[in-house]
Amino acid sequence: MLNDDQNTSQKQPAGYQSVGEVVPSNPLPATCDSEVGDLVQEQTPVGPATTPVPATALVVEERQRDMGIQPLTQLMQQYSLKPHDLVAGSTEQITHKMVSRALKGRWLTRNTMMKIVRAFNQAAGQQKKRQDLFNY
Repeated sequence: MLNDDQNTSQKQPAGYQSVGEVVPSNPLPATCDSEVGDLVQEQTPVGPATTPVPATALVVEERQRDMGIQPLTQLMQQYSLKPHDLVAGSTEQITHKMVSRALKGRWLTRNTMMKIVRAFNQAAGQQKKRQDLFNY
């Protein structure tokens, strides 16, 4: 059996507490704010630090998404079609924004491109391929 001196010198395993021991609810270390005299919890940053992205990287990304004037623009003018003609005549879900982006030469997914091609063919009564309307 242990006497009182031996009992107090032994440490409890991590995660256990002795009877009457006060355990703080917040495990962050506390410091005393000398001006106010209150205890202040120290906050440690969580997660990886992010580095700022240089503005030139954003411009390069923008250039890669801007493909320039597309053949679709000239064909729309040739057939006297407006973006609304493609949207209204399409049987698929197509928006004015999709058509606008296609005309400006913004990068589109293959699926969106094909929707534009089918809408153009239906509105113009043509059988154009994707390569005829887009150069990328």
